[in-house]
Amino acid sequence: MAYQLDLIPQTIKPAWPACGISYIIQIRGVMLKNYFKTAWRGLIRNKMSSLINLLGLTIGLASVIFILIWIQNELSYDAYNKNADRTYRVSREFLNSDGSTNLHLAAVALPFQPLLKESFPEIETTTRFLQDNDVMRVGENKFTENKIIWSDDHFFDVFAITFIEGDARTALKEPNSIVITKEMAKKYFVNKDALNQTLYYSDKQIPLKVTGVIAGMPTNAHFNFDFAISFVTLEQFLPKEDFLNDWGGNNYFTYIVLKKNANAKMLEAKFPAFLDKIMPIEGNGVKGSKGNKLHLQKLTDIHLHSHLMGEAGINSDIKYVYIFGCIALFILLIACINYMNLASALALTRLKEVGVRKVIGAKRSQLFAQFFTESSLIIVISLLLSITTVILLMPAFENFNETMYTFSIQQYVLFGIGIVALLLGTVLLAGSYPSLYISSFRPVAILKGTFTKGNTKISLRKVLVVFQFTISISLIVAVLIISKQLNYMQNAELGFDKNWLITLPVNDSIKNNFETVKNILLRNSNIKNATFSSRIPSGQLLDEQGAMLEINGSMQQINFRLACILTDFDYLKTFGMQIAAGRDFLKDMPTDSTNAFIINEAAVRAAGWLSDKDAVNKQIVYGGSKGRIVGVVKDFNFESLEKPITPMVFFITPIARRVFSIRLTGNNLQPTIQYIQNVWQQFAPNMDFSYTFLDDKLHNLYKAEQKLNTIYILFAAIAIFIACLGLFGLATFTAQQRTKEIGIRKVLGASTMTITSLISKDFIKLVVLALIIATPIAWWAMSQWLQNFAFHISINAGTFLSAGLLAIIIAIVTISFQAVKAAFANPVKSLRSE
Repeated sequence: MAYQLDLIPQTIKPAWPACGISYIIQIRGVMLKNYFKTAWRGLIRNKMSSLINLLGLTIGLASVIFILIWIQNELSYDAYNKNADRTYRVSREFLNSDGSTNLHLAAVALPFQPLLKESFPEIETTTRFLQDNDVMRVGENKFTENKIIWSDDHFFDVFAITFIEGDARTALKEPNSIVITKEMAKKYFVNKDALNQTLYYSDKQIPLKVTGVIAGMPTNAHFNFDFAISFVTLEQFLPKEDFLNDWGGNNYFTYIVLKKNANAKMLEAKFPAFLDKIMPIEGNGVKGSKGNKLHLQKLTDIHLHSHLMGEAGINSDIKYVYIFGCIALFILLIACINYMNLASALALTRLKEVGVRKVIGAKRSQLFAQFFTESSLIIVISLLLSITTVILLMPAFENFNETMYTFSIQQYVLFGIGIVALLLGTVLLAGSYPSLYISSFRPVAILKGTFTKGNTKISLRKVLVVFQFTISISLIVAVLIISKQLNYMQNAELGFDKNWLITLPVNDSIKNNFETVKNILLRNSNIKNATFSSRIPSGQLLDEQGAMLEINGSMQQINFRLACILTDFDYLKTFGMQIAAGRDFLKDMPTDSTNAFIINEAAVRAAGWLSDKDAVNKQIVYGGSKGRIVGVVKDFNFESLEKPITPMVFFITPIARRVFSIRLTGNNLQPTIQYIQNVWQQFAPNMDFSYTFLDDKLHNLYKAEQKLNTIYILFAAIAIFIACLGLFGLATFTAQQRTKEIGIRKVLGASTMTITSLISKDFIKLVVLALIIATPIAWWAMSQWLQNFAFHISINAGTFLSAGLLAIIIAIVTISFQAVKAAFANPVKSLRSE
């Protein structure tokens, strides 16, 4: 094998007989060292292009790593549990008479958990918990807590939670025992050891002994809690009959762990026969498997794939993983295209170097290796800088997402493999084309001066620029539409007045004196109305009791879901809801408190009545209670705008007293709230005064979407910025290549505007072409996204014109600096430069 003298120093060339493995290693080592030395010199020599390449690749790779960390965390939810692959949540689906879905709940009724364990030997263990919120108190430390659960003694067998103090096996076995997080231990037992201390629950002052202190639920769990009270404590307050026959109270999140050889699908297939056996044929609107289905949801699928009613926490969606995965790919492609474009453009300045190397014997493979090494060096440096950037910005990233990103050893290994794959992919994608392009130059044409740049190569660069800006414009359109949709949801007319409404939880003392409390509050001129109800807008419509309606002269069982709101007389008035037909509840009508019902317009349409007036005075049987429809309320959005308006019925009952809502005038706000607090403490001295403005509750419905939108805008802006870096680099190169032409034009009288337009117009054409290509792509993608919302904006041409105009402005601003600089250059210096 012959080696060229310019690549092999004479001092290390041994006699041919001595040639062997060590000789080859020496040669390769010297060649590699020479490659890196030349590559480093190239970086120093071309400072501007090197800086643009490093900046673009560093920002791009750092963004991709951040997105991969987020995706890894999303995919890791609940995987920390030791038997996560065998753990399933039981959900309950209610069926209409025609077999369609009425309601699908994430929680089930109280009797299911023990019966499942008894009936199926393939189940290894089960657990259940009930979510709660109430007052916790130690001495003078009294707070309303929203993260309380009642859980059985197998809870910590299913969920792997780290105990700081106490024994997980026995912590919840005894009555009146409680496990708390270390944060709550510090909150209630300042400078004290919390273990074996006593906490008091609710205004009833139920004593609870602290039997365990835990580190807390991981942030990648589909639910969270601060207090876990033993389930046997709850049994003291529930009738024994509920444990056997309460099929209507579906508030208990129930989990099973299957034995190692058990099959979840086969077990689920046995549930219909199980339901027919354990549930009454008639009773409480339940008809065994004809009215119910039980489903098994894999624990690790809940966070991204479950969107049932009454979820234990706020779940995400797998579509966001796909969306951000695509954004990561787009950012990586844009960063790589920048490098490919600029590197191939700068290759034209190294024509003589390539020609000389080829003439003295350098092979194309050796030239490829040289330039590929240069590309690899830039990419490796960029990766190291991006990793440093990620480490420095990780605290801010965690703070924004309110998540502590922790990984297991296995996840670290997988993430390391991912980084290596990212490096190799970037090197191959960004480094191969410039290396192949440069090494393909013909030496004779170069040295004779007959080499042409070639329209094909220029066209490829144009294609890549168009591709970059097609992605960028699509991202701009998506940002505009997502922001408009979220703004629409925040400010849409909901069908009631959400302003100056505060809501408070109530206890037994307030419930038992509700009329007195209301009358005292209404004495204040700054309070307009007050009402008690089972639920308020911003919550979920989980209550439904089965109904029959008078349709076409006969009572008929409905085949749609009619959700109920239990109220007092002033509910519609307090919330500012409008009557469409009939009347509101009246206190001077004695029968209204027992057999009067109001439905909404959605219920009128679902029942098939031709108008709202047709529903008034029709008979209704709801949950076993007979009465008449006295009014129809205009439709309003009780739940998120992602959901259609549900058919609803309102009726008066004393058990409605769960939430107290107060309508304020907005005048003298702080004194008015202080007045309400004084009344509250008068009737509920042991209860923490905790209120919420309804508009804040409604705003929080879209908190997760707002946060994701902010992240999306950030990464979209990064993608656009990287594309602009590439455009800036190409504009710089173009201006340098046309220095002599610009000088001649200026000598002949061309104006600054003419020169600026000369350099800019070709790039603007590419951006306009990208807009044309991006428009149908972005329209289709965003139309699909908007289908997730029952109420959404319409996509109009203005959005695309705005996106296109913004992209063109960004391109002009990016290019204009170099264009104007070239236009103002001294033509004498320009002509001397060549």
